[in-house]
Amino acid sequence: MVNITLKVLAGVAAFVAIANASPAEVVPSDESDAIPQEFIDGVIAYFKAHPVNGMSKRDVGNALHKRVPADHGCDHDDHWFWRSCLSDVGPREFQDQCQNEHGDPYEADGICPELTHCLEVIRHENGHDVRDIACGPSTPPREDNIGTKGQYGYRTVEAVSQRGVTELEKSIRLQEDIAGASVSGHVRSTDRTFIIDPANTLTANLHGFQLNVCKEEKGDKHHDSRICKPTRRVNLKKGNTIDFTFGLTQEQSGILFYDILRS
Repeated sequence: MVNITLKVLAGVAAFVAIANASPAEVVPSDESDAIPQEFIDGVIAYFKAHPVNGMSKRDVGNALHKRVPADHGCDHDDHWFWRSCLSDVGPREFQDQCQNEHGDPYEADGICPELTHCLEVIRHENGHDVRDIACGPSTPPREDNIGTKGQYGYRTVEAVSQRGVTELEKSIRLQEDIAGASVSGHVRSTDRTFIIDPANTLTANLHGFQLNVCKEEKGDKHHDSRICKPTRRVNLKKGNTIDFTFGLTQEQSGILFYDILRS
């Protein structure tokens, strides 16, 4: 993980201004407490166009356009940067990424309420798409359910009988229109105690449109490599179908949990 302090961001912005010979580029001094919006927008635009090795676009967007959760585990509100699920640890676990006034990073563990699971969403806030987490229900009464935030549910995955890896598909049909939807999912053990690491990448696509809407990130260094994370916000219509695909090995079975939530 690469942690960028405001001082470093200011230095990068200054360097970019000189390199591009851009007139009237205003870089705040170290003593400035307020960060001008144009400075924030400029830094975000630069890093999106020139990603720093080891740093995701999520890191920049959440660091500069952040909505600090009231229940964060950091020592102070201004230490909080973002939070992510810990799907490699358990269905409910998540972690806050923090940074103190000296620029030193630290982490604080959290957990979703009982009978829920941690999931990732993309919210549209202040003109920007920001990655965040939410706690979704882990005991849906039916395969497909409609709630105030969208559609959620599950599909039972029967035990695989073939040797090797079997590619499986589970389809979800939309029961209502969902604008700006984030699609996420994971395959849970049948006793619901842990998230299965699929043999093949867990991914979801909008049927008939060749549009990927979520994807598992194998080897995610934030201990979050077992869930299908939303890749974009998408406007879905009633009757659309989301196809989840993943691979399981012989005798593996589980439960696919999915969430399709509006931003």
